[in-house]
Order: sequence, then structure tokens, then C-alpha cells
Amino acid sequence: LAPTLAFTSCAMVLIPRQNRKAILQYIFKEGVIVCAKDHRKPKHDDIEVPNIHVMMVCKSPPPLPFPLPPYPRPRPNPLPPKLGFSSSHLPLPPPLPQPLPLPPSPPPDDIIGRAV
Repeated sequence: LAPTLAFTSCAMVLIPRQNRKAILQYIFKEGVIVCAKDHRKPKHDDIEVPNIHVMMVCKSPPPLPFPLPPYPRPRPNPLPPKLGFSSSHLPLPPPLPQPLPLPPSPPPDDIIGRAV
């Protein structure tokens, strides 16, 4: 079954390519467009297109009847790619020397802190 789009109470308006291009050029040039919510207004205040065309271009699209699959984000690979050699060929620093053993600790004092 093909997905069907449910239209609201507004009638579907076909917008000519020149009008859509003029509206989008104005939005990209100015950054914002303000439209009076009056579909009977013959012309927009700033552009030479009907106000209903500006309203239809700026309205949000209808929701999809099915959920979109989540976008699989590429994860960074923590391991280097296999280039055909082992880690023994990598320039590794020499191993660290073993630490010296700690000297034996002195015998503990009594509770007051004096030696017995």
C-alpha cells in the first residue's frame, strides 16, 4: 500500500516555479519572511506573489504516516585498521625498569605517640 497524505481543511495550492523561486530567494536574502494570515490578500507586502503562495511555502509539511528509521551514526573506530603487519613492527618505546622495593616500615608507636 502506498502512503497517503492527509490534507487539512485547506485546499491544495499549486505554486508556480517562478513564485516559489522568488519566495525562497527573498528568504535567503533577508533571512526571514513575515506573512499575513489572509489567503484572500492579492499580493504579499514585500514580494510580487500572491499571499496564499507565501503562506503555503512557509507552512510546515504534513506528518508522515510512518516513523522514519533512525539514522545510524558512524562510530569512531578505536582500533587502527588492519594494514597487514603486527604490533611488533610498530616503533614502541623501550620497556620501563622495575621500581625499587620500598624499605621496611618502622615499628608502630603506642597510642599516645611515644616509643615503648
